[in-house]
Parts: sequence; C-alpha cells; structure tokens
Amino acid sequence: MKTTRSFCRIVTVAVVLVGTLIGVPAQAAAKDKETPSQSQAPTVTITGFRSAQFGDSESQLLPKIAKDLGIDAKSIKADTHPVERTRFLLAEAKNLLPDSGTASVAYILGATSKALMQVNVVWTVAPGDKAGLERVAATANALRDHLAGKGAYVKDSMALNARLPDGSILVFRGADVQGHMVALHLVVQPATPPQEEKKDDGTSPEMGAILRLSYMEKPGAPDVLKLAPSAF
Repeated sequence: MKTTRSFCRIVTVAVVLVGTLIGVPAQAAAKDKETPSQSQAPTVTITGFRSAQFGDSESQLLPKIAKDLGIDAKSIKADTHPVERTRFLLAEAKNLLPDSGTASVAYILGATSKALMQVNVVWTVAPGDKAGLERVAATANALRDHLAGKGAYVKDSMALNARLPDGSILVFRGADVQGHMVALHLVVQPATPPQEEKKDDGTSPEMGAILRLSYMEKPGAPDVLKLAPSAF
C-alpha cells in the first residue's frame, strides 16, 4: 500500500544523515552550551504531542489530531505496519511553526496496547530547494531553543547539535524522569551518491533535507511485534 510504504520511509526506516546543519546563525551556536544545570532536579514532563497523550486510543486521538492540526478528521489516514503491527494515524499539517511549511505527522499506537506510544513530526525538503533548506534549518533552531528552554531534563540525557557517527545532527535530545524522550534530528542529503561529490560543472551537488521531531513514551522498548524465542 502506498500509504504504508510512505510511512515506513518517514517513520520507521533509520534516517541516513549526511552533511551538516545548514544556515545556523552564529548566535544560535553560542547557545549550544546553555543547558539546564546538571544539579537541578528534572522539571520537564513529556506526555505526548500537544493534546495527544501517551496512552490515548485511536478513537480518543482522532478528534484531538483534527483540532490540534486544524484539519478535517476525514483527511487523517490510518493503517497498520506490515512488520511491526503498530497502528498509525498519518496527517499533513501546515505551518506548525510560523513559516515552517508542511509537515507529516505520524501518531503511532502500540502493537499490543493499541495506545499512543510515539509521535513523529517530519519536514522534508526536496533536493535543490534552497529556500526550503533555510526554512528547515530555521525550524530546527527554533525547536531546539524552545525544547531546551522548557526546564531541566534528566542528567546525561541532554544533547544539543551533536554530530553522530553516521553524519546525522542530533539537534536536541532530552528525557524526563519517567524515561519519556523528545528528540530532534536533521539530515542534509545530497541528490547524488556520496562518491559523486561534485557535479560536472565543479559545483556541489544539490541538497535535500529531513527534519524529524519525535516524542517517545518508551524509546528503549517500543511496543512492536516480537516473536517468541521458541517461535522458529
């Protein structure tokens, strides 16, 4: 199914991050070290995305999604992941942040619990869309500063603009005392294979980007289908 394939690409397939954060203002970089005090008791509570709360059922989520995103509930697509057996509700939202463009929002319900366990908000920029790259970088900076300023997160869970081994930018990560986590990833993708670093005219390849904001109830133990050891 087309919807399922699209969801798998956006939500469950690991994003291969190549390149670096584009368009980060110098003043934003100066804020990277401004983290909540390590000695301060955690004050952040991560319960979901907007009015959608971890543990909500599909029937509870549908009206909340429509209201939160300002869309018709009939436009929300629903399907089941063919491998993980998770249920997901997928919607499109415009300008969740001012001038941020259209985002795909996926609400993922656990395979056994049938309740909300994760929300992924994804902005995608096509290769060559320079205005889109600037827009998604500005969105990443705004979200990072907003999330970092919400209060104190659990010690050692915080990350800001961290370059991962695969080239990804972990723009922000933080967890609350219950283990719930929010993470913001940015990837800048060349339109050409990595070995083709330059085009024929000597210029750099056109770039695209994916920015993903995830709210996770149990990041280390997602509720997906698991086969019993004795199954085969």
